[in-house]
Amino acid sequence: MDAIFGGIDACSEAIVLVSPDSIASQWVLGEIGAVLGQHKRLRPILNHTKPDDIVLLKNVAAISLNDFKQFLIQLKKRIQQHYYN
Repeated sequence: MDAIFGGIDACSEAIVLVSPDSIASQWVLGEIGAVLGQHKRLRPILNHTKPDDIVLLKNVAAISLNDFKQFLIQLKKRIQQHYYN
């Protein structure tokens, strides 16, 4: 638990895979809450779920893994912004 929250403290952006199993996990909800509580950027990756499946993600822009080509395009943009800005 210390390592997880230490990683959240150290990051500037968190990527969370949201799947049917993670929706039921209190750990995932705690991690999402910790990221949002620290006002850090959160990027949910949806795998067979919708953003509304987790109330905390209702107003957070998410990427659907089901549209993998679009996911890769957005991921490339994010990496370029991080390293070239």
